[in-house]
Amino acid sequence: MAAFLRAIDRAEQLSVSDSAEVERLLALYEEAMDPATLEALIPIIQAHVSASSQPTESGFEKSVDFHLQTGLVDDAPAFSDIIPADWIETALKG
Repeated sequence: MAAFLRAIDRAEQLSVSDSAEVERLLALYEEAMDPATLEALIPIIQAHVSASSQPTESGFEKSVDFHLQTGLVDDAPAFSDIIPADWIETALKG
């Protein structure tokens, strides 16, 4: 599980640091997508990928607020009840 989390972290770092590689990989993943669309998506992807795979309580609360306000959930657990933040931090360090 820790190795998988580190792989996600590497993918996120790549997403914000290497536009050409992201475009190449996305083209492999979405073979039918128009090259102009791929090119246009890169800055959008980069703007929305977190600089860290470590979840934050503020990000969690933003998501919880959205889900509560839209009625997608009636109640939500606390960040500390479902996010193993200490374990994630340790796993990301390897």
